[in-house]
Amino acid sequence: MVNPLYEQISTAQGPAECCIFARFVLGRLLAEAKAEGVGVEIISETADKHGIMSAVLKLDGKHAETLAQRWQGSLQ
Repeated sequence: MVNPLYEQISTAQGPAECCIFARFVLGRLLAEAKAEGVGVEIISETADKHGIMSAVLKLDGKHAETLAQRWQGSLQ
């Protein structure tokens, strides 16, 4: 059995545009996980009126590590 991985999406103290983009990123990550058979549980999500400020996800499954690696780092 593979241990689950945890991924965080965060806008830090970014403006509204960052929150909108973070919501978009979450949607893309969830869609990719579904397509690759990776289980995803949203552990926490901090929303604001524009999107999300942060989210912590639990990824589980055979391709979880590959998915997590693709989404590491800063996105602009």
